[in-house]
Amino acid sequence: MTNTEALILEMVNLKTNMDREKKRLEEIHYALAAEATFPEGKSTGHLLGAGYDVTVQLKQNVKWDQKALGDCRAAMGDEKFFSLFSWKYEPADARKLSGFLAFDSSPHRLMVEKARIVSAGKPSVTFKPVMQQGEA
Repeated sequence: MTNTEALILEMVNLKTNMDREKKRLEEIHYALAAEATFPEGKSTGHLLGAGYDVTVQLKQNVKWDQKALGDCRAAMGDEKFFSLFSWKYEPADARKLSGFLAFDSSPHRLMVEKARIVSAGKPSVTFKPVMQQGEA
């Protein structure tokens, strides 16, 4: 076997193992997210165990229905629409859009909400060791 062939085989084995371990890690993240305690209305939860403080953050994926946003633009007018969205029909300012969705009482708010497609993303999990009694 040549050096190149040996490297190719090692690469394939490493990649296969990494993919398997990555899939298992993702499964563990979902399981920990199901076990974590989340304060009311918050997307960050915590677990404590095995000597670790674990932080779980739930993620959301947001997509925008471009046709529905076009309808929003027609109904709202350019000035109001482009105060919330860019010319690419993406949010121009996340805080301003959040405020609009939370507090605007016009029918436009409902139109914008219907154009927004939200799905659950992969949870993010981080951890740090907890100091044991007597450790400095």
